[in-house]
Amino acid sequence: MLRSYRDHVSDVLRRQQSRTAEAQDIGEIPAVVNAERRTRCAESFPDFCRTYAPRTFYLPWAPFRFSASLKIERSVRTGGRFGFAMPRGQGKSSLCEWAAIWAAFNGYRPYIVLIGATQADAEQRLDNIKTELENNEFLLEDYPECCLPIRKLERSTRRCQGQKYQGKSTAIEWGQDGIRLASIFGAPGSGAIIEAAGITGRLRGRVKKLSDGRSLRPSLAIVDDPQTRESAKSETQSQDREATIARRELSRLIERHGAASLAGFAADLVGADSQLTQRLRDLSELRSDDR
Repeated sequence: MLRSYRDHVSDVLRRQQSRTAEAQDIGEIPAVVNAERRTRCAESFPDFCRTYAPRTFYLPWAPFRFSASLKIERSVRTGGRFGFAMPRGQGKSSLCEWAAIWAAFNGYRPYIVLIGATQADAEQRLDNIKTELENNEFLLEDYPECCLPIRKLERSTRRCQGQKYQGKSTAIEWGQDGIRLASIFGAPGSGAIIEAAGITGRLRGRVKKLSDGRSLRPSLAIVDDPQTRESAKSETQSQDREATIARRELSRLIERHGAASLAGFAADLVGADSQLTQRLRDLSELRSDDR
């Protein structure tokens, strides 16, 4: 008996839907390659940096870098403010970027805002983070639940909407100004958010709605190089940036909403003899005495 054209079309559509569903599902997440290494590095931010970013932190650590990393670790895990200044080329921005990864992957902070002198600067920092998450083999080995869904996107943001794990949406986001890790039940970093923002842009009012109806607000702000060359020469602009960080916007961004953590006022020692940097160091609850 000949099949009708309608039956043929229905079969083709079912096969297409089946192939689409298979392509959307990320499959089984592999086991952690080195659980002991992951546990050790989850407890130590310096070890995390040196273990998972050996090509970034390839030189011996100077005392000021180690001191700064320990205070970043303390700020991320227990809260508080910490300002530090390092000479250009000593890994200041890399520490800020990897602090965001460490805090997100290990579940210390579910909503992180990475703040730069401009929106473009902040987005460049976020892009550096995205490159690591897409290509770092060490992270893939020990944090497969975070990295595998990202790799399955194959750098296509259109695949975010349909991505699934065990039949459920991962709710992953992979944008220019923000990312959300895949929602994987039981994973410490499940659904963690990292956003980019310029210090003179909109910082207040950031909130994400969760699938269970709860609202999530930022709990960690990482400020990297809040000065531009122009603002470093202006006392007025420096004062405005100081007020934004120390009193106004960031206080409203995170301190009103539980355990606040401001894990780094990172600024260069270049420009206006770092007037803003010194003021932020003075305002910090956790101070770095090493330069």
